[in-house]
Order: sequence, then C-alpha cells, then structure tokens
Amino acid sequence: MKARQTSSSTNKPPSSATRNTSKFTPSPSDNIKFYKKVQEFAYEPSDYLEQWIYDHSVVGDKQLLFQNPTHISQRGGHYHVKLENETIMEEYFNAWKNSIEKKQDIFIEEIRSFHNFKLYLDLDFKLKENETVNLTKSQWLKEILEFTKQYFPNSDYECCITFCHGTYAGDSQTPDCKYKSGYRLYFPQIMVESNEKYRLYLEGLIDHLKQCNCTSYTGKPSTWSMEDIIDTNSVKYPRCRMFGSIKLRNGKKLDRQYKLYGIFNSDGEMDKERTNECKKNVVNVLKMTSFMKV
Repeated sequence: MKARQTSSSTNKPPSSATRNTSKFTPSPSDNIKFYKKVQEFAYEPSDYLEQWIYDHSVVGDKQLLFQNPTHISQRGGHYHVKLENETIMEEYFNAWKNSIEKKQDIFIEEIRSFHNFKLYLDLDFKLKENETVNLTKSQWLKEILEFTKQYFPNSDYECCITFCHGTYAGDSQTPDCKYKSGYRLYFPQIMVESNEKYRLYLEGLIDHLKQCNCTSYTGKPSTWSMEDIIDTNSVKYPRCRMFGSIKLRNGKKLDRQYKLYGIFNSDGEMDKERTNECKKNVVNVLKMTSFMKV
C-alpha cells in the first residue's frame, strides 16, 4: 500500500491539497447530522499535524481508512498512517509539537488499538456552576492510584495528567449543567493487554470508589452517574482527542483544549522536576499521551 509523499519539512505551512470528505463514512458513534453537513464540501488541513498525517496516510484502501483508521479529524477526515520506524515517529511528534507551539487549532483524534495499549482514564466532572474540580486536593486521585496499584502490581505508576475545562451547555441528561471539568490520566509504563481487561479495570475502579464513598463532588448534577464520571464509553469508542486539541461540535469550536496538569508519582504527589521538564519540552508530553507505536 503506497503512502502519500512526505513533506520535506514539518515547519512548512499546510499545502493546498484537499481531502474530499464526501468519501468519508461516519461510525455509529459520530454525530450523523454533522457528518452529513461536512460531506457537502472538501477542506484543507489547516495545521501542521493534520497536514503531516494527510501526507503520510495510505490512499484508496477503504478497509484501512474507514474500518481501521489510526486518526480521525473532527472536521471529517479519516486517515491510516503506518509509523514504521523511529525516524517517522519523531517526524510525527515534531509536526504535532509545531502545531502546538504555533498555537494552531488541532482537531485530530488518535485511535487506540484494542490490544497492548497504555492505560488511561477519561474523567468527566459536570458541574452546575462555573467551577472546576481540583483533582489533586480531592479523594479521587488518591483512590484511583490506590486501586491501579492493586490491579496492576509491580508496575511503574508515573502518571501524566492533562486537563480540559470549559463552559458546557446543558443537555437532556444534565439540563442544569453549566461547566465541564475534564481530566485524562495516562500511565505510560502500564500496558493493558486487552480491551476486556480494560473493561474489568474500569468496572473494578468504580466499585472501589463506591466502597470508599468517593462518588460525589461539589456542584455535581444528580443525574450524572459514576459510569459517566469514569467514562466507561472509552471501552467501546477508542477515539481520543490528542493533547493540544480543541473540541469541535456541530462545526463550532468550543473553549475546551487539553493542556498539561502535571506529572505525578504513585502517591499522588506532583513531581515538580518532571513536570517542569515536560513544560520545557512538550514532546515529552506527546510521547506519554500518544497511543501510536512503531
């Protein structure tokens, strides 16, 4: 399968090559109305990252692009990139880094595999007021780490935490919600061997939190369940918005972007030295949060 020709430099602005979104087939989990609207036009990659992915994606293989993509753009593009060696991986991270440093809008999601992927958690705290949940000053982080150590013994529990906060319009499930405080926890040294083990981990974690009476927080809507807070949909839907990306809903950009919260040790304490290293060199964060591998 032939891939697209590579760009000579990831620092070059996106080219004028367009992706015809009319060829893209949405999955059942996608917003169908939005995709029908997207299919009416083609668009140009507007950031270094999507342009690099576009240039390196296989062409013409519908099975790979639509049934087994490695990346999906919230703008409509489906891609399958083969990261065949460390050199290509470094190019990928550099393109991603350049988009972040140039403060470009990123809409790309990585698609994790269902086998041998790094452990991660998606925490969604909906609130009735414009406030955030302070993860490190609550019981949540301590109990999550405690259970993770029990479930994955004899591991390195270094945890990279990213956050994404912003206003949230109430929906049918939580009409009184005004704000959403989101966190992603990545354990780069813990590999999950199967999706089934991941499902059991999340179920066990929820049971553990319930036993510890760690089920609520200030401003929580009454209809927001533990399965919503500990996003169990991560098992079925392996799409993960990438670090630095922003949310696009019905064609509208929302003010929620994933940023670095910090690097934490197994006791739930921030490792200030590691956190500062990652702030100085964002590639460290990208490698800890990415699901791509050679």
